[in-house]
Amino acid sequence: MTVAERHEHRNLLELMIQIGENYHSTNRCDQELFTLLALDAKGLPHRQLTPADAAAILADAAQGANGKLAAMDASWTKH
Repeated sequence: MTVAERHEHRNLLELMIQIGENYHSTNRCDQELFTLLALDAKGLPHRQLTPADAAAILADAAQGANGKLAAMDASWTKH
């Protein structure tokens, strides 16, 4: 392998690392944005999600899912 090839490989590796770091940073920002939007939608703006808040949100989601499942079961039994 020539010096030029090693230099090119190193540049490609650095570029790949930079792309990975940028992707990770973008994902972190997106996660923060989605968390903020979800908290705002649940009436918890400008707050950190507490364990009690998380449990309440999960319970609401589970109740909604259970209701949808029950409705699906009822529609299947009619047929």
